[in-house]
Amino acid sequence: MIFNYQIAGLSLQFDTDSEIVDNKESVLFRISDISTNPDITCKICGRAELPHTPGELFSFTDSTHLYLDGDVMWQELLNRKNDQPLFLSRYSVNDMGEIQLWVLEKERSYTNRIEHIWSAVDLPYQLLKAGILTLHSSAVEVNGEALLFLAPSGTGKSTQARLWSTFCGSTQLNGDKVGVTCRNNIAIAHGLPFCGTSGICEKYEIPVKALVLLAQAKENVVQRLTGASALRAVMQNCFGHQAVPGCIEKILQVAMPLLNQVPVYKLFCTPDERAVQLLEKCLKEEGD
Repeated sequence: MIFNYQIAGLSLQFDTDSEIVDNKESVLFRISDISTNPDITCKICGRAELPHTPGELFSFTDSTHLYLDGDVMWQELLNRKNDQPLFLSRYSVNDMGEIQLWVLEKERSYTNRIEHIWSAVDLPYQLLKAGILTLHSSAVEVNGEALLFLAPSGTGKSTQARLWSTFCGSTQLNGDKVGVTCRNNIAIAHGLPFCGTSGICEKYEIPVKALVLLAQAKENVVQRLTGASALRAVMQNCFGHQAVPGCIEKILQVAMPLLNQVPVYKLFCTPDERAVQLLEKCLKEEGD
């Protein structure tokens, strides 16, 4: 079975021996056919047992083990209930192209769900190799441009996006992750098939108005970030295996042109209209 997707300008094709179960986010990015060769191809095979990973453990979290064998990454995704492997994927560290993905046949009801396949192929890392940053961000459309709110989970990204929708009539675009790149000296925001807890996900491609790093506070204060402070705000909210050789350099390669094109702010904010009014005034002054 062949399943095709178009995400942030990249075409992905999955060749699988069992049907992929889409969710309401992924169907927005599903396409019937790819006119040229896909940017990324993934072969998904069910196995009674997963292959053995070569080399030594390189990096790990509670749910992911990474093994680096030369310029080949092996990624093992674990069942958090019993720490047993569910997926094993293999792909190049440096180049886009082919991804091999093995899944446990007995766990197919779980592993066939697209949200788990995105994790197994490490979609943010694949996007990074193509020059697209995946930022932990919500997004709203303001007069045809994307205003991005950067922050860890639980800080108030979705709250600020909702406030802009309520008090400024802005359209909420994404609640959790946004793809960003620079094209012809224009910073572009892309919709990605993730919504987090907000439930909001749209497919879009529009210029970036500003990046806003959020921090909860009792009073509203906005600061313009430049230089290392602006870069740190992006790096701290960027997805990617930053311990992998060459990954930091790739992030910097994409981030530096972005920071040359759009302003970066830090907003100490309250969860009400006052935060919107302050930031809106600041953005207007920047535009003037």
